[in-house]
Amino acid sequence: MSNNKKLRKKLGRVTSEHTLPDLYETSDSDYFIFSFRYLHKDYGLEHKNLTKDYKLQLLSRLVRTTNMTWLQLELKNKKDGGIERIPKECLKKSLPYVVTDDIDKLYVLRFASQQCRLIGFRRGNIFFVLFIDPDLSLYNH
Repeated sequence: MSNNKKLRKKLGRVTSEHTLPDLYETSDSDYFIFSFRYLHKDYGLEHKNLTKDYKLQLLSRLVRTTNMTWLQLELKNKKDGGIERIPKECLKKSLPYVVTDDIDKLYVLRFASQQCRLIGFRRGNIFFVLFIDPDLSLYNH
């Protein structure tokens, strides 16, 4: 087996044109890591309703969250800095190809005094942010 094939096998599975990390099995004791690789172009930092204040609160939320494990986040109340799960079918926007059939739930993190949401999926200990929702328009609340 060539070195490239060994590396690809070690790093993860290939989906269309990208490779998703799959370095080890998911552990809830792993610390939270964010990735914005698949962030929707219309629901990113340039969203018209994402104010400067919201952006600062988002940064603060990212820093706090990366100092927590998945288990800590899941044990917290969703309105007190925890994480919630929603069925992927309840989203009003289509999901990117990287959200495969084996992913049935999306994760939601609230920030800016519950006014905004980060919506994404989990692979290992990485939270892939798909949408920043500053106007609560992506799913029914």
